[in-house]
This record gives sequence, C-alpha cells and structure tokens, in this order.
Amino acid sequence: MHNKTWTIWRHSIDFLKACKSLSYDNVPLGILILRDFQKYALHHSKAFGNAKRKKTGSIRNLQAACSPYLVPSKPNLHKSGYTIVRAELFGMSKDSGGEKILYVAHYPREYQSMLKMKECRPLIFLPRLPPAQLSPAMAQKTMRQLRTILSSVHTPAVFRKAGFRSWLTRRVKKAMLDVRRVHTLFDRYSIRRTVYGSTINHHGALMTSFAQSRNVHTVNVQHGLMAPLAHFPVNADLNFVWGKSHADFLKSYGAAPNKIAVSGPCFYRNLPTGNNAAAKMGSAQLHVLVALQPLGNQHNKTLIRTIEQAAKPYDGKIAVSYKLHPDQGNSSYFRKSLRCRKSKIFRHGILPLNEMIDRSDVVITPYSSVAYEALISAKPVIFYRKPGFVYYIRNAPVCFHSAAGLKQILSKAIVNPKYLTSLYARMGVIDKVKPTGNSNRFIWSSLRRLSATTASVAEAEAASDEEPLAN
Repeated sequence: MHNKTWTIWRHSIDFLKACKSLSYDNVPLGILILRDFQKYALHHSKAFGNAKRKKTGSIRNLQAACSPYLVPSKPNLHKSGYTIVRAELFGMSKDSGGEKILYVAHYPREYQSMLKMKECRPLIFLPRLPPAQLSPAMAQKTMRQLRTILSSVHTPAVFRKAGFRSWLTRRVKKAMLDVRRVHTLFDRYSIRRTVYGSTINHHGALMTSFAQSRNVHTVNVQHGLMAPLAHFPVNADLNFVWGKSHADFLKSYGAAPNKIAVSGPCFYRNLPTGNNAAAKMGSAQLHVLVALQPLGNQHNKTLIRTIEQAAKPYDGKIAVSYKLHPDQGNSSYFRKSLRCRKSKIFRHGILPLNEMIDRSDVVITPYSSVAYEALISAKPVIFYRKPGFVYYIRNAPVCFHSAAGLKQILSKAIVNPKYLTSLYARMGVIDKVKPTGNSNRFIWSSLRRLSATTASVAEAEAASDEEPLAN
C-alpha cells in the first residue's frame, strides 16, 4: 500500500473508532461519513500529518480493521417488495426477469438523464423526498454523542481542532437528514433488496447501511477499478466483480470470499446516450483512443497537449479520438488544445465505447476502467504517467511522462505493425473474460437462485420443526 494511502487509512480507522457510538435511527454514522472523511483528510494533509508507520504497524487487513464499525448484517431473503437500483445503473436492470425495481437517483443530472428513459420507472429523486418526522429526542441524543466525542481527551487531537469539529458537525447534520429521507422511502415502499454500484461512497453507504439496519439484503455491482480507498470496507452482503483479478484484489485486503462473485465486466455507464448518427471517428494508419478522466481541466489539458505534440510529426498518419468521462459534459475547453488534423473530442455516449475500442489500435489513459475494457478486448494500453498498482496485469504497465516518450512509442507502432501486438502480450492480462458476455443475466439469475435456496432451506427447517417427537 502506498504511504499516502496507508496514512489516510490509519486516520480512517481512528475516525471510525472515535465515532463508534455515533448513530441515528439505528444507523451508525461513522461508516456513512467515511469516504467524505477520507477526502477531507486528503485535502487537509498538513493538518493530519503523517502517521508513524513503524510504531503503529501496517494495516494489511482493511476489512478486519473496519468490521467492528459496520452494521451487523442479517439479511432476510424472504422479504417481498421492490429491489432498489441506483438510477445510473439502469442498464443492469435488463434481464431482471420481472423483478419489481425502484430506481433511485441522488444527483440532479442523474435524475434528469433517467427521466428521458421511459422504462426507468418508478424513478425517485431522493433529495426531493420529505424527511421522515422522527423524534426530536433522537437527533438531540446524536448531537450530544457528537459533542462528547469531539471534546473527549481520548479522541485524537486532530479531530478536536476547530476546523474539523465544524466540518464534522455539518456532515453529521447532513447525514441525519439523508437518513430521514431514506426512512421515508422505506416507509412508502416495501423493500426487499438494494443494488448499488459502490456501497462505500456517500450515497451507497447511506442506502446500504440503512437497508442492513432493517435486515434488507444488499448487493454491490462494482463498476470501476479497485483501490483501497474507494472500495473498502466491503460492506454489502454480496459483491459482483468483473473478473478474477478484481476478486483477488478484494480478498488480498481481507474481504470475505463467500461475499464475492465474478459476474464478468458490467460497463453500465458506457451505454450510448447521445445521437451518434453524425459522430464519426477518423481513419488513419494508426488510431489512438484517449480516455480522459475527471482529474481537473488543467490535468486533461496537459495530457492532450502532450499527446498532440507527440502525434504532430505524424500528422495525417495518426487519428486521435479523445473520449470525455461520463462526469465531464463540455468539450469546448479541451477542443482548443487540438493541433492535429485528425484529432477529435467526443462527449461520453456519443459513440458506444466498445465500438470506439474496436476501431482503435491502442488506448491511452491515466488509469481509467477503459484500460481494463481495452485489455480484455486484446487492445494494448499506454498509461499517462506511472499509475499505482495495476492489479489486472502481471507485468509492469507501459507508460509515458512526456511528449518525447510517447513519440518513441508512436514511431515504433507506425514503422512496425507487430509492435503493438508485442506491447499487449508484454503486459500479461490476468482476466480471460468476454466484454460482450451477458453479465446482467448472470447477476439476476444468481440473486434468484440465492433467494430460492434460502426459501428451500427455510421450508426444510419448518418441516423439521413440525415433525412429531419419537416415542
């Protein structure tokens, strides 16, 4: 684990421990705020400083370290009613086999986008739900708990600083309001299961933790590349992942193998959302697909200028297609940085991503899940700057840091048609999966099978209880 990541986790465990008694409506608030806390710690690294690694030791088993602070999960698989699906994962509801689905959106853009899809109904915009009218005494008790935590000499000094106290107080009040809205949702609808793309981000942790406090079965359909800060603790009852490398990554940090199932790649955010009739990728001797990431406009602008500078000597021989991330809406800012005749920028969804990958010879990205999708489609990937641990390949990733470095790679690819093939083979992709496989069908059939198995066991136990005692 990288030192910076390790330091954040050391403070994270201290945070969860300090907030262990902090709850509202039977939902522990520490786990709801964990990812926001980690982001806060990253942005205020000077205030938090560095944990003393040698003194405190390494935290290899993240799952075990976090387990005491999770909701004790005892899902009732006999429940009937709706399955809550995060609205942005609408694509995974296909092949659900008649499942009663309730789609829940958390962001205005997400809600407006799903409103355009008539099949995405019923659709709930959670921020518009009225908060449940719970006892004021419950909120008062939670705020007393918070004040006690923030003033206790047993609480780490960094958590008692004025800036952090103010931030955490606001986050706790917001978390309580969110819990009340989810309470309203569960009061209005009978819920049997929740399905989210990440159960540890703010919205996923909210829905998952509330559901588990009500003995509702929770499912995570992972839709991004794994990282210690983004995917731990694994707090859903069942976690579907893209391939063996993803499962091994989770297990390497202590996730329970019986809570992980390999479903194959589920790239739900890659569904086309725009009018692709007029969108055409350029043709050339070498076609490069660049998957941009929401790392800031300046970062992406630097990346684009670096690629354009490397490709300029081969203008006309190389076509570069820049694909925006789903969270990036406007391409005009980046369009000014294009220098080559056959360079184009595409908003997400204008062309199906699998089509863009198929028509490309090589993919460039800082770290995107597009890298994984390209590799399992037998396309080589070049990373912009050296990424962290790339767990889904066996060997060191191929990367460049400057226009000169990329220019060397591009020149070899143009001169030698077999160069990119050798580049791909050198990486050693671990997963042998089909990106076009029907992951949806596998997920829903697995959930139906799980419910059926549980029902059969319950019936057998009930029959056994009714048998008369032998004389």
